[in-house]
Amino acid sequence: MQLQIGAGDLLAQPPLDTIFNNYVGNIAAIYWALNALGFLVYGLYNRERRWIVPAMLLGGALTSIAEPFLDVVSGCLHPIVNQHLTVFRFMGRDIPLWVTETYALYYGGFGSLNLLAVMKGISRRAVAIWFLAPVIGDVIIETVNMHFKLYLYYGNQAMELGGFPVYQAAGNSTGELMGVMILFFLRPYLHGWRWFPAALIVMPLGGFMGWNAVGWPMYYALPTDASQLVVQSCGVLTWALALIVLFFVAQLLGKDSPLRETGKLILS
Repeated sequence: MQLQIGAGDLLAQPPLDTIFNNYVGNIAAIYWALNALGFLVYGLYNRERRWIVPAMLLGGALTSIAEPFLDVVSGCLHPIVNQHLTVFRFMGRDIPLWVTETYALYYGGFGSLNLLAVMKGISRRAVAIWFLAPVIGDVIIETVNMHFKLYLYYGNQAMELGGFPVYQAAGNSTGELMGVMILFFLRPYLHGWRWFPAALIVMPLGGFMGWNAVGWPMYYALPTDASQLVVQSCGVLTWALALIVLFFVAQLLGKDSPLRETGKLILS
């Protein structure tokens, strides 16, 4: 008996003939660079943040190495035609400069604020708020970017809001949270310049871990011709997995966690 691959088993094909607007792309590159610069100034202004924030910005920028893979499995395309400000190309995808800058802002800028808050000591509820804040930021950033046609989503997408599949925010925020959690537990070993190699390794690792932990239902649904019920259910499942991860991470990071109260998790 031979197995046959039907149309529903084929990967969704991106519209590769889409033309990129370089004028808008250049404005985006300048805008996100200025935002990242603002975070850098914020970090250098205070001794406590002097090493952490710059290290996180670089770690966040490096996390953009995940973008080609995520573009393929989650149906996203940065137009190739007329694209000039490209940082690197992998898996047939060109990654523009502004994308790397956005990663620096999201995983590095938001991530550093999250990490600094956790280091000061926050409740489990506050951990949830720090998870949701980047979600809101992601929805705003991506909705604005898509309005100016900087990129597009294709395939059998779920939970679309103005063309933006909202399950994407669950993957991004979970990835940022995973990186923050790992760095939090490593902090007794991180002083001065050691924050740089740590952030450069951990933030991309956290990005991959978080996205793949919660995004896999859509990896399976998106390239098929499955019904909307199945696709939307996979989007909901992605969010459910993200909230489950959040629950467990909050138990580890929240200062009011029973793990702290019983002494089972001792953090100085």
